[in-house]
Amino acid sequence: MPRFLVAGFLILSILLFFSGPSFTIGEGPAVWLFSAQPDRYFPAFFEVHLRRVVPPDFIQSIDLYSSSPGELQKKITSAISSAQLIILMDFSQEQVESFFRECRKISFQQKPSLIAWNCELDSLPDQFQLIPIQVNWDSAFTDFKKLIPDPLVSIVFSHHQEPFAFDFLQSFQTQFPDHTIISKAWPGPTPQSRSIHIVSTDKIMKELLPYPFTLICLESSAQVLSELQVGHLTAAFDFKPSLLAAQIPRLLSRSGPTPTLTLTPQLIVLNTLTEADAYQVLRRCFMCGNQSE
Repeated sequence: MPRFLVAGFLILSILLFFSGPSFTIGEGPAVWLFSAQPDRYFPAFFEVHLRRVVPPDFIQSIDLYSSSPGELQKKITSAISSAQLIILMDFSQEQVESFFRECRKISFQQKPSLIAWNCELDSLPDQFQLIPIQVNWDSAFTDFKKLIPDPLVSIVFSHHQEPFAFDFLQSFQTQFPDHTIISKAWPGPTPQSRSIHIVSTDKIMKELLPYPFTLICLESSAQVLSELQVGHLTAAFDFKPSLLAAQIPRLLSRSGPTPTLTLTPQLIVLNTLTEADAYQVLRRCFMCGNQSE
């Protein structure tokens, strides 16, 4: 076989092997990501990982810094008609209703899929196809049991009434029926002896740091990891936004039955700190910064 044919065959093989999943795209971005609380850990790091696995031109990211429906209304234009996948994060019921109301004015090129993370989603218009997210708690709860061997320890769960917090509480109560579990909406700590406090955000965590009891955060932001590293926290739950982002290319390129996305949270303690999503991203950014100097 002539050398140029061999070389051409090798180049073609390399391109096919490393090109990754194939996508189709219309006149605009295929993935629209709406974050109602863009500064929170999960949406921020989900976007970082999403941009690593999906071509940048395919993504339209929209951060909402106000809960006013008027701001959301300004962000939804005819360009969204090209969307294959729409991702909503941390939307209140009012924001969800406003989003669907504005989308009724849009003629989509195809029926877009919809992912809703931590959203108050009661019903879904026929305009969208919902992609469910299943959270597998088994491994995280197995590790958690090692932290609370005494069934007499009470669990105090302070939260902001987020949908994902209620899902966590329901699963937690099923797994730990022998423990007294106190669920309360913030504000205000309720220090108790022999208690473990689980909080849903790092904002609540900061208020509880002065108290001498076991403290665990249902977040794994950079701030939380810093407090864990210096010993102010016992552990943190990492919902692994990287794992959700990694499933998006396959979702865009496949056809057939509606898939179910999965999340497998991980309990992060001091000796597994480097396994947290936030730690990995921050380490890469730090290394890139050093190389640029």
